[in-house]
Amino acid sequence: MSGLKFLYVAELVFDTYKEGDIIKDVAANARHAKMVETIEANPEFTSLEVIEASIGEQNRGHVICFGGGLKPRDLKVPTSTSNAREAILEDELRRSDEQNDALEQTVTDLMDTVSSQAGELTDMKAEMQRLKQMVENSKNRQN
Repeated sequence: MSGLKFLYVAELVFDTYKEGDIIKDVAANARHAKMVETIEANPEFTSLEVIEASIGEQNRGHVICFGGGLKPRDLKVPTSTSNAREAILEDELRRSDEQNDALEQTVTDLMDTVSSQAGELTDMKAEMQRLKQMVENSKNRQN
């Protein structure tokens, strides 16, 4: 669910308390700003979750932005949606684990390659040293 879908809750607070194009009531302005911040930080939140995160726990006979006679449980996400959200998160975790495993394998392969090349470099240095020694020995014989 997109956070923009629940932006209407913040807009409802704005429309309720606005005077002209601004909210003059400091407390209402703070609630509106907190709602917008909550929606942007947690776009997956439902309307009730946004309200409770911004304003606080709602009582049983009244939910801000929805009026009286409505209970918070009437707005809670059904279990099937919670299970779907959990399944999505588990899938993302599984994919993340697979990516980590692939990256670890890549690092291991690169380390093996570097180690192999380091061994070849050591062999080449030894060969260069041997060739230098041969050239020096050849020069000493000629003198």
